[in-house]
Amino acid sequence: MNEEPKTPPAPHPPEWLQFQAQMAARGLTVKLPTVDPNWTLPEPMEVEGETASQAVIRLRRTARW
Repeated sequence: MNEEPKTPPAPHPPEWLQFQAQMAARGLTVKLPTVDPNWTLPEPMEVEGETASQAVIRLRRTARW
């Protein structure tokens, strides 16, 4: 069979690789998207928790700020 050689994907920007390395150091695996102009963002997921302003208010009220 005569298959055409696959071209390697374009390299990711250094900032993306740095982010991936930082997350790996924290024990999180980050899958980087392909460098494709037609790539679309995945649907965001809902995460329960307080907002930043709620956290600030709680910290100020407990005098741990």
